[in-house]
Amino acid sequence: MKNYEAEQILIALKGLSESSTELSVLTAYTIIQDRVMLEDQLKPYLEMKDKIILKYSKDGTVTEKTPGFKDCLKEISTIGSKEIEAPAFKKIKPIELKAAKLPVNLVGALFPIFERGSEQESQ
Repeated sequence: MKNYEAEQILIALKGLSESSTELSVLTAYTIIQDRVMLEDQLKPYLEMKDKIILKYSKDGTVTEKTPGFKDCLKEISTIGSKEIEAPAFKKIKPIELKAAKLPVNLVGALFPIFERGSEQESQ
């Protein structure tokens, strides 16, 4: 897994854990465990990414109009494409999110934490 792929999962986990979506305590706890574990694992990458952004922008915002925008993207892409050890996610069954209304892109980003072989239960 690459840093940027893990970061997308982290963004989805944060979005779900910070939402008002009602989940069982066990499912919510598993999601929070995965989020905290991934935050710890990605901390060096995210800190480096922030330093790169601040190198090109004092306010932490980089847009196409920012001087050095392409260089910034190149540097972030370089560290983002580095392989990392696949996180040891605690798995959840898709049926545990059955009552939740989630956008497809969020479900797609969460795919690595879903327990395989339980898809039939969720239909």
